[in-house]
Amino acid sequence: MKRMVALLVGVSLLLFMGSRAPASPAAGLEFHGLYGFNFSDDDLELEKGWGGGASLVLGLGDFVKLDLGGDYIRPQVKDAGDNDYVQLIPVTGTIRFGPRLDFAYIYVGGGGGYSFNALDMDSAVDDFFELEDCVTYHACGGFELAFTEDETIGFRGEFRYVWLTPELKEKATGDKEDWKMDHMQVRGGFVVNF
Repeated sequence: MKRMVALLVGVSLLLFMGSRAPASPAAGLEFHGLYGFNFSDDDLELEKGWGGGASLVLGLGDFVKLDLGGDYIRPQVKDAGDNDYVQLIPVTGTIRFGPRLDFAYIYVGGGGGYSFNALDMDSAVDDFFELEDCVTYHACGGFELAFTEDETIGFRGEFRYVWLTPELKEKATGDKEDWKMDHMQVRGGFVVNF
């Protein structure tokens, strides 16, 4: 509950600060690839995973941007079969805050959303268990470099820490247990503003 209150207060302050100046540019699309690593060491440990995604970027001011996007990442279950994976599809909102320095925008931020999760296993595990969907939070920092003078095309690089703990449900009994999947991500992609 404390995290949610802090997140709401932070978002409110950033939105207020961002409304003080006109945004440039007002909106854009971002397409990225991502690499997830250093997953939390739980009973069923996950290894690195590749993925990608896209987001709608809204300029709320010269210093504040709002990203509404979705990702797909597929980490492998460690010490299981070669084709045992988890599919994570988080849909999130992110507030990014930072200064614009000539052709660069350097920022920190955070946000939250909802992750649609599923087991993708060749072994019989998914016959007995189901991975539930869950709320997710993240903190991030990164940069955006403009390739053109009017800032219509650019590159974004980002580091993100993700908090994600879905429940693993036993189908026969309905018993549930948390599966901690907190991890780090490195993201890179192109931005097209309009």
